[in-house]
Amino acid sequence: MERNTEAFVCEHDKADVPQDVSSVHFQASEVSSRICARRRSLVRVHFDEGLKVIGEEAFFGCSALKDLGLPSTVNSAEAGVFAECTNLTQIDIAKTKLSEIAPRTFQNCYNLRKILLPSTVGELGDEAFQCCMQLVSVEIVVGGQQMSRIGTMCFEGCESLRNLSLGGCSDELMIGEDAFEACESLLECVHSEEALVKTLKMRFHGLDLHNLCYGHALKSQEELSKELGLIDTSITSQQDAFGMTALHIMAMADCPSLVLSEALLERNSRDLLVENHWGDRPLQEACACGAPLELIKLFVEKLITSFPQETPDWLSLIHESDHIETIQYLVRKSLDKKVNELGLERWKTAIFSSLQDIGSAPRANAMIHYNRTELTGKTRIVQQVGYIQHNLDTLLRLECLSLLELAIWKCKMAISPPDMDRNTIHIQCGVGVVMKNILPFLDPIGEQVAVL
Repeated sequence: MERNTEAFVCEHDKADVPQDVSSVHFQASEVSSRICARRRSLVRVHFDEGLKVIGEEAFFGCSALKDLGLPSTVNSAEAGVFAECTNLTQIDIAKTKLSEIAPRTFQNCYNLRKILLPSTVGELGDEAFQCCMQLVSVEIVVGGQQMSRIGTMCFEGCESLRNLSLGGCSDELMIGEDAFEACESLLECVHSEEALVKTLKMRFHGLDLHNLCYGHALKSQEELSKELGLIDTSITSQQDAFGMTALHIMAMADCPSLVLSEALLERNSRDLLVENHWGDRPLQEACACGAPLELIKLFVEKLITSFPQETPDWLSLIHESDHIETIQYLVRKSLDKKVNELGLERWKTAIFSSLQDIGSAPRANAMIHYNRTELTGKTRIVQQVGYIQHNLDTLLRLECLSLLELAIWKCKMAISPPDMDRNTIHIQCGVGVVMKNILPFLDPIGEQVAVL
């Protein structure tokens, strides 16, 4: 069946949305229950300002839906609204007037990475984020409504969750049974849910920079500058209970501020070298959390200029990254540096030619997605990362061969008459014979060098 690619306009909440629709535009003030449930071709949804209520399971099982934003007028989203939206990677609800995240709202949204909750939210319902396996950061910003309840199994199965603070929540905060069951990353640091809750409540106690960075997206630039100015400039390199610096918090934020990041780096760029409890530096967290390319570029450039002796683990960063643009940037950056270091300018075109397809995949496949135990929809990019590894390994082995050739030449020069021509020494040292017999054992280097 051919997919309907035109946007379907819903002028009222009782509209009959076609099963094969790929785009829907809601103009009504209410979205009725299950109106788009199991529309597996639905990719884009647009809501007009004025929308107030989204009914139960309105978008349940919309497995192609990737990202969307809710207008500021929304004040109610009922149970299971986005449950089973397995490809949903991001959703902007920060400016809404939601008072609670209803039960099962994001249940089984395997690819949801980060979310910033509006300051009006006072309750997280039962199973609200259950089995969001890729969820790394949940920013709870205390505003007019203090968090009073986290429901049963709310974060159960959120095995990647690292960035969460319950500081500033109500003293009577109620935690439901198994709320943090199987939150493997967090439970590596503390060995019981009870201890974890206590740690999360006190996580940023006395850490002004961390508090400023956590949920900073809800503050204006003027507010951020003012608060930053009030923090003692001597305060640097502080780490929280999970070993994170303020720069780690910024790397995992839903909407990281470049201005604030630059200010943190100006205070102490050495925070780029600090590892958290999981052994990750801020740059690694930024790549793993899908941070904007601009932030990753800022971290990389600052790391290279401030600490030239520190070579980033490019392969690890490439593995961590999901966005094509980020992978492309990291590959080019790493190869450019290595090519320049080795003086392999004449091989640069050949080396880069095999990477020319990086970034050419359709936007629909712009990320690697997680579906229970397998990667789906991004096989091509995974293969390209393999090609990147191969080329980097090739380049490193070429460097070894260059050093071997120089070593043989130098040894011959040391025992040759001082007046002997260098080119003659090079011919007589036997390097050609040695390299010819070594190259076949370094397959596929031999064929590449022969061609180059």
